[in-house]
Amino acid sequence: MIFGLIKKSYETVMENPSITLYFVLYLIVLNFLIAWVITSNNINASITLIVASMLLSMAFSSGWFQVFCESIDKDKIKEKNYFSIFLEGMGKNIIPVAIASIIFTFLITGVIILSSVILNLLYKDFDSVLREIIIIASGAPAGDFMKSLSENQKYMLYIWQMVINLLSAICTFIFMYYFPSIVKSNCKNMFLKPFYELWKSVCFLFKNFFASLLIFFIIYMVHIIFNVLKIYLIHNSILSILLLFMWIYFISISIMLIFNYYEQKNICNNGPDCIEQNTNSNSSSEEN
Repeated sequence: MIFGLIKKSYETVMENPSITLYFVLYLIVLNFLIAWVITSNNINASITLIVASMLLSMAFSSGWFQVFCESIDKDKIKEKNYFSIFLEGMGKNIIPVAIASIIFTFLITGVIILSSVILNLLYKDFDSVLREIIIIASGAPAGDFMKSLSENQKYMLYIWQMVINLLSAICTFIFMYYFPSIVKSNCKNMFLKPFYELWKSVCFLFKNFFASLLIFFIIYMVHIIFNVLKIYLIHNSILSILLLFMWIYFISISIMLIFNYYEQKNICNNGPDCIEQNTNSNSSSEEN
């Protein structure tokens, strides 16, 4: 059952502190780089720091996903050295993960362009309104940006955000098993692997469509709740920090859940429902 896997994913993240520790260290370094980019007056230095941030993110994701992959069997968590696993994952996965990240970035960019095309078909004056919004955004202070917009401009902006969020959610859902598929792949060609696994992961998604949709829906709804809480708690420092740590665990558990589901369905692909079978076998072992 899906809820049994959610429980297992939660327990795995709690039993393996390496998952959240590496994530926290990555966020700290990334925030330092972003702060330097914002405060830097040198364009070349800013470009260098942006490229460094992208390379850091790709390297971190490569090692972090390998940690998730090795944490699926939670009974053996304490037997493994996750620092060496993290470094091994960086070396093994960096090329396919980098290519996959570029593919996903191009897709999201296409989504933003597509959202503009759709809205331009629905509202003939959308392009002109969008240009006006960009001009206002470049000149108005951050706090007064929304106050500077007319009611029509606010309406267009909200509609555009809704369309982008909807199309982005669909793209994220389609790519749901992309990175687990890459990490678990035995393909030796690092450059062809992301293209082969893209097709394979999409096939897996539609083969397990309704269960995958349920998992995605649960994650997405909790994500929305976190965003709402973030707005209301933005002026409370203590609760904001607490919410940040909760968000870190939420992200880790969500990724662990996706890896667990992908692994369980591939263990006995031609047999009975392996999730329920695995849950039953775990229950039997606990009774014994």
